[in-house]
Amino acid sequence: MPLPDPRMRILASDDFDRADGTLGANWTTRTGAEDPQIVSSKLRAKTVDFTACSGYTGITWPNNQWSQGILDTVGGATYTEHGLILRYQVANALRYRCYITGPAGAAKDAEIRDTAGAVIATRSDVITSAGDLMTFDVVGTRFRLWQNSTLLLTANDSVQLSGSPGVNLYISPGGSLSDMIMDDWIGGDFAPLSSAQAQRNRRSAGRYR
Repeated sequence: MPLPDPRMRILASDDFDRADGTLGANWTTRTGAEDPQIVSSKLRAKTVDFTACSGYTGITWPNNQWSQGILDTVGGATYTEHGLILRYQVANALRYRCYITGPAGAAKDAEIRDTAGAVIATRSDVITSAGDLMTFDVVGTRFRLWQNSTLLLTANDSVQLSGSPGVNLYISPGGSLSDMIMDDWIGGDFAPLSSAQAQRNRRSAGRYR
C-alpha cells in the first residue's frame, strides 16, 4: 500500500488472511472493548453499538509510529467509525484514536481524540469510498490523519508518549456488522532524515524567521 510520508518504514503488518475469529497472539484487546473479528479474511466489529479495539503488541514499538488500514466497506445508512489507534498502553488502557465516519458518499466527520477521549482535531467535509487508505501517525507530540495521500488533520498532545498502534471500530445501533469492514493493516516507524535533507530543512526554516 502507498505510504503518505516517504520516511515511513513498515515494522509489522496483518492482512487478516486466516480463519475466522479473533486477531490472535500478536494483538491485545483494550480493556473495556471487544475483540475485532476476522470474517472472510477481513476485519470488522464483533457487536453493533460496542467498540472493538486492539493494539498490535507483537513487537516493541518506537514512540514515533504510524497505523494504516484499507476502508474495504463503508456502506449502510447508520453512523460508523473506521478507526485507528496510536500509543495504546495495555497497563492503563489509554490510547490516541482517530476515525472517519461512514457511510460512504455524503460528507462525514474525521476526528483525532486524545487519551481522555476529547476531540483535539476535527473536520466535517470528508467523503470516503471503498478502497480508501486511512493512515494515522505521530512524531513527537504531533499527530496526523491521512486519507490516501491527502492530509486531513493535525493535532498536538503530549500526555502519552509511548505504546502500540492498532485498530478501533464502531457501528451505531440499527447498523449491520457488514456496514464497516477494514482490510490489510500495516504499522511502522519513521526513518531519520538524511544529513542532506536535514540541512535543506534548516536552510528553508531560516528563510522564514
